Amino acid sequence: QDHRVVVLSGSGTGILRTIGSRGMFWFPNGLVADGKGDLYVADSNDGRVMIFNPAGKLVSSIARGAGEGDLGLPRGIAISGGRLFVVDSTAQMVRVFRLPGKVSEVPTYIGSFGGEGIGNGQFQYPNGIAIDRNGRIYITDRQNGRVQVWEY
Repeated sequence: QDHRVVVLSGSGTGILRTIGSRGMFWFPNGLVADGKGDLYVADSNDGRVMIFNPAGKLVSSIARGAGEGDLGLPRGIAISGGRLFVVDSTAQMVRVFRLPGKVSEVPTYIGSFGGEGIGNGQFQYPNGIAIDRNGRIYITDRQNGRVQVWEY
């Protein structure tokens, strides 16, 4: 596998650098940078979020698992108000973490929202996420064929 993050020039014609070595990622699907330039990558099939400093060095991660706050199949990822939002497609919810003071620390799990189903507030394989400047959270609800809007 040669899945990686590629940083391109402003024109998109030249590669400035790559993040991740051969075999490090297994289908990365989402990424977001915080205000300090740290990069959070949803490494979906490995079931984790990998956190890199601005130089591209891996410094922390949120792990796969079955415990509270652990991830299954992370897809979309967003940051707002000091919180990291991770769409967990197989858990049918969005996991929320508090960003740490230092990038080398693991973000603290503070809760989740959503659940499996077809009703409002429920998901069938959520995938993407975006947050607007008013704090509204938009989540693509793939199998239900809709976008849900949340206020957190």
